[in-house]
Amino acid sequence: MQSLMFNMLGFFAQFERDLIVDRTTEGRARAKARGTHMGRLAQDANIIKRALTLYAERESNRLTVSEIVKSTGIPKATLYAELKKLNLRKQPF
Repeated sequence: MQSLMFNMLGFFAQFERDLIVDRTTEGRARAKARGTHMGRLAQDANIIKRALTLYAERESNRLTVSEIVKSTGIPKATLYAELKKLNLRKQPF
């Protein structure tokens, strides 16, 4: 009897999950059809350029990466990703 009850509860949980996925997929399709932006907004390009400039001038301005991130307000991962795109980051090896 317990096994039957457990299986029934599992069935209802899976059924509800499938309904949620269907509703989410339908909502995304409608939003895409309307031209709504999906996902996180990008960082401002001017702020990224400023951070890259500060990073390139680290020897003269004596700023650390943490100080550059705090002053510009961009995430550290964004700074490192942009540096990787430009091949400006020195590799540890």
